[in-house]
Amino acid sequence: MKKNLNKTKIKEKNNNKIDDKVDNKSFKGFIVFAIVVFLFFFSIYISNNNFRKFVDTNILRKVVKEEKLKEIYESVSTQNTFLSNKFIHILDSGEIKNYDRNGNLISTNILSIGSAVSDNKEDYMILGEKGGRRIFLFERGKLKWERELDVNISNVYINKNGKISVIGNSSMYNSVIVLVDENGNQYLKKYLRTKYAGKAQISEDNKFLVLALIDYAKIQISSEIEIIDIDKAVKDESGAIVKTYTKDKLILDIETINGEETLVRYIDEIYLIDKNEEKKVHDIAPKTMFVNININDGFVEVSEVKSNILAQTYVLKIYDKYGSESGTLMLDDEMPKNMITHRTNILIETPKTITIASDMGWLKKKYSSKRNFLDVKVSEGLIAIIYSDKVSLISL
Repeated sequence: MKKNLNKTKIKEKNNNKIDDKVDNKSFKGFIVFAIVVFLFFFSIYISNNNFRKFVDTNILRKVVKEEKLKEIYESVSTQNTFLSNKFIHILDSGEIKNYDRNGNLISTNILSIGSAVSDNKEDYMILGEKGGRRIFLFERGKLKWERELDVNISNVYINKNGKISVIGNSSMYNSVIVLVDENGNQYLKKYLRTKYAGKAQISEDNKFLVLALIDYAKIQISSEIEIIDIDKAVKDESGAIVKTYTKDKLILDIETINGEETLVRYIDEIYLIDKNEEKKVHDIAPKTMFVNININDGFVEVSEVKSNILAQTYVLKIYDKYGSESGTLMLDDEMPKNMITHRTNILIETPKTITIASDMGWLKKKYSSKRNFLDVKVSEGLIAIIYSDKVSLISL
């Protein structure tokens, strides 16, 4: 009797083990099937613009409406609203109010200046008194320090480490470039008597200063790029220029990529340069509407694509720093009025919509407004849509 019972128990255990094995195989099979299905649809999502647009709009719900956003009701304008990563700063009536990305007021500072220029990278924002002499550094949304320079400020730039380059002028010089560190200490000045500085950027490794210079004295406008070794220039300015590139055409923008490379945009072409050589990486076609080199390791353009005789469509194309196409996004039929870029964020504006794309050409979000907005500002983590009576905020 006991033997029979033991045999029955053993048989039951074996059956349970078989059932467990079957269940495990079924579960593993389901997982494999789910992964295959996911990869199939993901490959279509990546490769097919129309399918991706359908999924973004109807499944992932990336369309954002005005009434769903956080808002700040203040006296705002394009000139008095600034961003730093996930913070927004509104300058008005002798003070600056600092808000987080949810629209909560976190601090207020006395700042009796008129119009200002600014730049932001990651945790830092530099604010300069346009035509005046004061600069203000904000870190993680709060005022860190204020300094007064001996030049009249025309523009300011900052890198991700908080190193600041200021372009100013004086009675004796067309342009003066002043470098200031993250603690407010001036550590380099460069004076230009005959040329004008269009832009001045410090590389991300803090080693080089890259200048876009314009010479209006010649019959034909001449542009020049200077790459300066900062450590050498601090000790002795002579011999600190490691490379100069000159062209008889107007330079529109420069963007340092890393310690060695810089993208340079002229009217009709884009170059990649370093301290050893320059290389043309892109010709700007006649039907190109907007071009911007202020994204991570590359550049973007919006151009018109004729779909038929009666209608035009528009496409966003993303390129790496070598000029190879790395992503595309088909836009709506409504003509874009502007493109703004910042690091990994690309914004395409029409009068009542904003398309927000990544630097891979994927739709992040699309904003739809019931009325026209005045302007849009963007940082790494925040978008501010400016109306006449309020600011609407989109977190990224």
